[in-house]
Amino acid sequence: MWSGSYKGARDFMPRKEDIFWKHAERLNGRFKCKYCGKDFAGGVPRVKSHLSGIKGRDINTCPNVPKEVQAAAAEAIKVGINKRPKRENFSSSSDGISSEVVSENNDSCELDNLLAKFFLSNNIDCSAVQSSSFIDFMNAVVAFGAPYKLPSYSTLKSRLIPDLLGKIEADVRKVKESWKETGCTIISDVWCNEKENQSFVNIMASSRKGVVLLNSFKVPRNELDGVFLKEIICFCIQTVGPNHVVQYVNSALSLGPTKDLLANDFPQICITRCVAVEIQSSFEEVYMEIEWVKLAFDKARCLVTHIYGNSDLLSLMRKYTNNRELIQPQALDFSSNYSMLLSIIVVKDQLFQLVQSFCCSMSDLGKEVADIISSLEFWNQVEEIVQALESLFLVLYLVDRYGSSSGYLYVAMEMATKGMGKIYSGNPDKYQRLWQIFNSWKEKIVHPIHVAAAFLNPAYMCSGLFKDKARIMGVMEFVVSHLAASEDKDAFLEEIIEYHERSREPDMFSDAANRMRKVCHPGDWWAYGFGREFPMLQKYAIRILSQPCSGSAYKQSSSAFETAHMKKLSGFTFKASTHYFWMNMILTTGFRAMNASDKPKDLTELSELKWRFPTDFLNEIEVSHLDPQQTHSFVWYSSLRAGIHLPSQRCLQLQFVTRIPSLLVTGQEVKSEQGSPVHVFLVDRISGNVVQDSALSTLNLTVSALEGDFDEESGNTWQREDFERNEITDVPLMTGTLQVTLKDGMGTLGDLCFNYSSEIAKSGKFKLGVKTLTDECGGICICEGISNAFVVRDGNGKLLGTYRFPNFCHGRTSQIFHASKSLVNIITLRVGLRFTAL
Repeated sequence: MWSGSYKGARDFMPRKEDIFWKHAERLNGRFKCKYCGKDFAGGVPRVKSHLSGIKGRDINTCPNVPKEVQAAAAEAIKVGINKRPKRENFSSSSDGISSEVVSENNDSCELDNLLAKFFLSNNIDCSAVQSSSFIDFMNAVVAFGAPYKLPSYSTLKSRLIPDLLGKIEADVRKVKESWKETGCTIISDVWCNEKENQSFVNIMASSRKGVVLLNSFKVPRNELDGVFLKEIICFCIQTVGPNHVVQYVNSALSLGPTKDLLANDFPQICITRCVAVEIQSSFEEVYMEIEWVKLAFDKARCLVTHIYGNSDLLSLMRKYTNNRELIQPQALDFSSNYSMLLSIIVVKDQLFQLVQSFCCSMSDLGKEVADIISSLEFWNQVEEIVQALESLFLVLYLVDRYGSSSGYLYVAMEMATKGMGKIYSGNPDKYQRLWQIFNSWKEKIVHPIHVAAAFLNPAYMCSGLFKDKARIMGVMEFVVSHLAASEDKDAFLEEIIEYHERSREPDMFSDAANRMRKVCHPGDWWAYGFGREFPMLQKYAIRILSQPCSGSAYKQSSSAFETAHMKKLSGFTFKASTHYFWMNMILTTGFRAMNASDKPKDLTELSELKWRFPTDFLNEIEVSHLDPQQTHSFVWYSSLRAGIHLPSQRCLQLQFVTRIPSLLVTGQEVKSEQGSPVHVFLVDRISGNVVQDSALSTLNLTVSALEGDFDEESGNTWQREDFERNEITDVPLMTGTLQVTLKDGMGTLGDLCFNYSSEIAKSGKFKLGVKTLTDECGGICICEGISNAFVVRDGNGKLLGTYRFPNFCHGRTSQIFHASKSLVNIITLRVGLRFTAL
């Protein structure tokens, strides 16, 4: 049976529920044994294997199962094998090279060979076998049985793929509609392809209802800095609607943007650090700066590397550990070192038995492994590290594995502080540096929104955390000054004070409200339980409690295979519209699995959960990143992509994403408020996505200057004639590069400057504009783009009559010449003013 979850068989044919489900609890693609309390991936076949006591079926057997249940499960497996119906050939439109081979003798090796032949003949990367979608499909086929018939090529292309795309789009719309109530968190993720010298920026929006990809950007590495990233994020925030965005979490802290850059444009949005990234950084700091910790980690890594690098040792270990695997640490994931130690401790006794049984016959490599396993000092250090770093790891577990965890982070940090303080007080000299790293990290990640979320979490409202009035005042001050709308502030303050006072009453909640606290997410508790008595508090409580603390929620929705697959694909080809559907399929599916149990989190249980964390969550094989130039592994993807009919873009909009400074000077190069280049995007008006795929994404544009009051009343509904009527063309107003070429739907304005002050404009201000050479491109309307309004003053303190060549024009030095009398007369006619020729 394939190791993975079975999700889709019920969609194919109604099936009677198996009687063995009464011994396990379903967890949306996983199950939890009612006898041992452990949960595993898979469906009822793995439930039977777990309960049967039969070893070697790719799952640990249950130690607490009653004997009669164990016997029944073993018998069910035996009967299923003996009475398995005769297989029929799968059929579909053949490529003409079918071998007509069908396994009739339950020979798994024969099936393995057929699978290998399929991968090789279709040039598919072997890492596809780890894809959750492939595992789901195989499990569903096995569960469905022999009658399943593969769809034809035409059915897959014309019906199944379009239907799937429609479902993905419907899921995305549903999540976006929920933002009216829950708000959302904008998450940015940046990674680089050094070989192609390209940066890829994914912008997601996350809330309690799901994670969706908003936009993807392909930017040359030398052009992507904190300022440009800020412009991309601001563009996405405007697309979503600033009133719907509660928080921004940056997963690329080294690149920016800084807090001040975003805060100036959106002061009502909370800008927080990605907790998972900060914890990973703290794990790295611990490893690099505390020598005895580094030594133990290195020995453990040596142990795991030697075992998995030697097939004989690996076979012995699996035999003694009942096929339990060790965690192999990942190069860029320092917390995986901790997971590695946990996985080693779990099989400590079995490793001792292995060494005692085979020590004399081991090779030199095996003896090195035996020396590490036999070292009591090594095991003491491992256990000490596991205990010392547990607080960090459990907070990472919380924010990394649960989507909307904002209501729990503050309390989890309080618990972690107590735990770490206890460790430190036991041996201050030894743990001094660890204590310093922990406190430095704590100051970085705990944000007032996390305190407010804990206060609004019904699980903690009656606790001693909020008896201090100063802390309550801090919560109120933060929400009122940053989150609450002006018209809501008074009502919010009245309700939060009453809410706090009533939280002291023993019978504050009804029986139903008390029960809901134990079974519902705190956001749902406010929506359906107690919130009706405090409507204004309810409104903001739902928004605050629906946010994540980390940008890793979307990463956990993508498996190791899918993440690596995306990176390999991006080096080979990048079709943004297909990438949009593909990523949203991964995100929505993964988010459902991750949030299958949307119940309150009992933080006291995290310590127990960590022992299941290594084997059930982190034991993924590292996927290598293949060189796209050396393989054609993505032929399948290009073929599939060719059959996808994406929605046509019938009305597009050019949009300035860079804000021009409110004041410019003649002769001064036009830059952003931060001194960076000015960027323009080509945007689909309906979806809000940047157009990066078709020939339209490489259009040539012209830059012009407009009257500063253009579009003050039209609301982006002007015609091309209106745009051109407001262009200022009767004087050489600008000098420099007045053309822009889009690349992947994004363009950068070149060196240009103004020759005249904005006094010549009717409103006393200018706007920049960009337009295509024609108003239609292949039947698609492209609306012009306009910037914000700004003032231009003369560089010499004079209003008119002088023209300054910028330094970048033809390599000449700056020159000033007098304007002719006729030119002044022209300007006088435009503005109704009288000037004297110089």
